[in-house]
Amino acid sequence: MRRLISATSLFWGAAAGAAAMFLLDPDQGRRRRSMLSEQARRTERRFALRAREFAQRLRGELTGRAEPLPLRRPRFEGPLG
Repeated sequence: MRRLISATSLFWGAAAGAAAMFLLDPDQGRRRRSMLSEQARRTERRFALRAREFAQRLRGELTGRAEPLPLRRPRFEGPLG
């Protein structure tokens, strides 16, 4: 009895193969891996910052601070908005 490959398995297999070809390309692969690595580092730093801000806010709430710390620092609003 033959076992049929489901469409989902086929899709994920093709996606994994395409990702491997994209990242392991001899011409552009090193640059792409570097960009992906940097993007992952930026995301991790942003996540760590948000976690610290959340912990500070929670600490402020638990200690009865009158004004809890904001979740995000205000961004600089330049002349163009």
